[in-house]
Amino acid sequence: MKSIFNERFFLSITLLFLAGCKKSDPAAPSLAINGFSPSHGPEATTVVITGTGFSATPADDNVTLNNKTAMITSASSTQLVATVPRQAGTGKIVVTVHGKTLEGGVFTYDYSDAQVTTLAGSGTIGTADGTGTAASFNSPGDLAIDANGNLYVADVGASTIREVTPAGVVTTIAGGRIGFLDGASLNARFNGPNGLTIDAAGNLYVTDGSNNAIRKIDHAGNVTTIAGTGVQGNANGPAATAQFAYPDGLTMDGAGNIYVADHFSRIRKITTQGMVSTLTGMNTQGYLDGPLASAQFAVPRGMLFDSSGNLFVCDQANSLIRKITPAGNATTWAGSTPGFADGSASAAQFNYPFAMATDSSGNLLVTDGQNNCIRMITPAGMVSTVAGNRTAGYADGNKATTRFSGVTGIVVGKDGSIYVAEFLNHRIRKIVLE
Repeated sequence: MKSIFNERFFLSITLLFLAGCKKSDPAAPSLAINGFSPSHGPEATTVVITGTGFSATPADDNVTLNNKTAMITSASSTQLVATVPRQAGTGKIVVTVHGKTLEGGVFTYDYSDAQVTTLAGSGTIGTADGTGTAASFNSPGDLAIDANGNLYVADVGASTIREVTPAGVVTTIAGGRIGFLDGASLNARFNGPNGLTIDAAGNLYVTDGSNNAIRKIDHAGNVTTIAGTGVQGNANGPAATAQFAYPDGLTMDGAGNIYVADHFSRIRKITTQGMVSTLTGMNTQGYLDGPLASAQFAVPRGMLFDSSGNLFVCDQANSLIRKITPAGNATTWAGSTPGFADGSASAAQFNYPFAMATDSSGNLLVTDGQNNCIRMITPAGMVSTVAGNRTAGYADGNKATTRFSGVTGIVVGKDGSIYVAEFLNHRIRKIVLE
């Protein structure tokens, strides 16, 4: 009896050992993504992912696109079929099976439509504070947005800085009459403020165009001049004696240095120590890629940095989107000749692009000024039109029917909503991509 028990015991152990060996079989295929098709599409597109190491039980597999979960409709060990979720955005396809995760390539999300509404502004020139269409603007230029979703507007014609809450409540926070004066909030004076950027602490920086100066508005509403004398020129050196020539767009890098599009042909840099230098651009307007010391621009305007430290520039008069690499080279990122054309970055056409913003997928959103459109450039370099039908006018609605006039500033909120200022319609519009 004891012998039979021992035999059964050792048989059980042997079977368990063999089962364990089977699970850890080195010949079992490891998780791999060989490819997927199609490479782009709108919501509800069916994507077939091929590879190895998938589970034939869909519940064991997980597929995300740009960090959004895709529904798996069928599965085998070598193929997953998933459905693109709504508003997924452009991003990497990631597959997780039994706790193991692997990244695939980038899927380009095609937005099929856009809904455009008016957040604030009556369309009539004015300076009235208020809510929604009860407020008025006078040729709004650039926009900035804070961590709470509040917009800041450089109201060029009114020489003021305005705030617009997510609910559309408009308040004047600085300026009020044309002049050049530092001081508290509404006592301060500007003359044609146009460019805006905001730092991590919520301080606003303003290019005060006709005053040839860079101004700062702190949390308490105090306005100070951080660079420029008020006299037009191009002198570098200490911020207090440096000169600018109708400074326009501006942005900030991760270290807190400020970059200014000095309207005619240069891009200037203001360090955190208050030293001004010319990053790139010559005495005269032109177009030339290459080392920053010899590169040429024509009316550079909106600028922004990406996560890799590249500086993108709206080269307005050249109707191009330029890129300045961390290695110090100017290149052409998108655009060819002035006009209007979607497609690959090298073949696409713009007409006086004004400003840029970036969304969570790394797409560049561009206000295409004289085309009265909002354009998108994907990280892969594909250009599309997301709103506007090129005809100047004013109409809310969907992608095909909405109209803009003189689109200028643009920002993207945390929820992906796009906000656009209109210089000629005197309004702030909101775009939700679908």
